[in-house]
Amino acid sequence: MKKKEAICGSPAQHQSAGITVCLTYCNDDDERFITAGENLDFDLNLRKTFIFSRRQQKLLGAVTSITLRGDGHQFFVTTDKCHLYRFNYADFTHELINTCHYAAVNDIRFPSGCSELFATCSYQDVRVFNTNTQQELLRINIPNMNCYCIDLLADGTAIVSGWDDSKIRAFYPETGRLMFTIQNAHKKGVTALCSTSTCNRLISGGGEGQVRVWDITEVRPPDVQQRHGRTRRRRGCSGDEKGVPESSFVTKLVEAMHEHTNAVSCIQISKDDLSCVSASADSTCIIWCLEKQIIFSNTLFRCICYHPNEWQVITSGTDRKIGYWEVYDGSLIRQLEGSRSGSINGMDITKDGNTFVTGGDDKLVKVMDTYWSASKIVNFIVFFFVSLYS
Repeated sequence: MKKKEAICGSPAQHQSAGITVCLTYCNDDDERFITAGENLDFDLNLRKTFIFSRRQQKLLGAVTSITLRGDGHQFFVTTDKCHLYRFNYADFTHELINTCHYAAVNDIRFPSGCSELFATCSYQDVRVFNTNTQQELLRINIPNMNCYCIDLLADGTAIVSGWDDSKIRAFYPETGRLMFTIQNAHKKGVTALCSTSTCNRLISGGGEGQVRVWDITEVRPPDVQQRHGRTRRRRGCSGDEKGVPESSFVTKLVEAMHEHTNAVSCIQISKDDLSCVSASADSTCIIWCLEKQIIFSNTLFRCICYHPNEWQVITSGTDRKIGYWEVYDGSLIRQLEGSRSGSINGMDITKDGNTFVTGGDDKLVKVMDTYWSASKIVNFIVFFFVSLYS
């Protein structure tokens, strides 16, 4: 510091290290500090006047901060990809402590009847987390693509996802490998997705406003051993010659339904798989298959839920209102204020229908009584809405 000379790096370092984005001081010497930049390296480059050699580690993302722990025997490093690493100073080894999405979370799903795991989707990836430990279990990467929606089949055999390149992709949940792809599912990206309880049909919504029904047929190899009626799968991610051959899948468009004039934001299906309801940014909710009624309202619908008895649907959107609608004739039963500031972006209802939960731009999770409208605000701030399972 007194001589204003570097003891780490060199004057030519800017050609490879890029912009220095963070620094931290040494605990035992205020005249020394460590820097890191966007070349993805955490670098200690000591000059020849010292007996130490250069040490570096590759990290995923540009380094954004460094914090020493205790007496400096360990330190933490974070990156712009939302990764938190712990380094041991002595041997300069590191381990990943925690990670999360670095872009907006577009959708989240729990497996049917299971609250121990949940899946999320965002820009470039789909991830599976453990609810109890908050640790990431699986990550599926599709570079430079945005995943708008996901769903988990009721039997847990696939993760289906909708992307902005107009494709529906299904993945094996054990390994994250691609199961099948539906090409050109929608013209302006796949914005909503749900599956039937029989796991042989998908219902998708697109940015152009169409709702489409897809039939999925599994073609099993003739020599595949069966267990519980399902194909045994390889545990390896690719090329396991000793593994059991896997099934192929045939997809077929069953029906394309044209009624919405703007992007479909959410689709929910009834328990008997005979009807589904879709919400759109064109201020309409439509009950399909039986085509009972169309619901119109002066709002951009963001989410919709079937009441477990299926005689009502509950909607919410940008007008901050929660609406109760009659399925039989599409009439509005009642309407209440769901938020004082900002739109309501997520909603789910318990299996008994007595309680539902909302989350929105006000960053509050509200637990509400379905019949008396008494609300309870959960005393923490969240950044995305988590589905509720009783």
